Amino acid sequence: MATVIENEVTKIIEVAGGTGPQGPKGNTGDQGIQGIPGVQSRTVVYTQTNKVTVNQANVETSITGTGIGTKTFPANNAEIGEVLVIKYTGKIYTDNTDTTLNLRFKLNGVVNYTVTNTLEKGLTGNKFEVEFRVLVANIVGTVATTYNSFGTLVWGSKTSAVNMTGRGDLQDGQFDPTVQNTVDITYQLSRVNGSNYIVVEGTTIEMLNPNNQ
Repeated sequence: MATVIENEVTKIIEVAGGTGPQGPKGNTGDQGIQGIPGVQSRTVVYTQTNKVTVNQANVETSITGTGIGTKTFPANNAEIGEVLVIKYTGKIYTDNTDTTLNLRFKLNGVVNYTVTNTLEKGLTGNKFEVEFRVLVANIVGTVATTYNSFGTLVWGSKTSAVNMTGRGDLQDGQFDPTVQNTVDITYQLSRVNGSNYIVVEGTTIEMLNPNNQ
């Protein structure tokens, strides 16, 4: 009788152990680097294409001239934080007699900012550069408050550029944002002659808006 040898298959039963104690919490990783804010929107809205000569005594002369684009901003479009930037260059001629320059920044013909100063003497076509800024600081109804300032550089100036257009003082101004506003800058000289006048060219008007990124 044949002997049948049965090979028993040993079953390995895995017994799940009990849940062990929770391990210690890992350290929190370093905080990521904060993102860089978006670039401020900068739009050139006007570029002067002609030269303006200020050569009439005691006559207020617009120096922004004619050009491409617009110097008029629509109604109900101003925003807190935006900055109007006006830049222009030119040449200045002065003799050896005191001459007073009145600079006026206007919105719709109303003076928003003004400076009166005495020009440096003995300038013979010296180049100058001006940057004028108008910050819209607050808007309440029909009144928008602005902070105004400017800087001037006169190449080859014997003393200081402050004698060209003032000291760059901050001045507050106001305008009505509910109507369209036309921008202008005027010069007025107390006296002129063949050696005492100003030529302005290359005016640009830009709008900086931190809300449009």
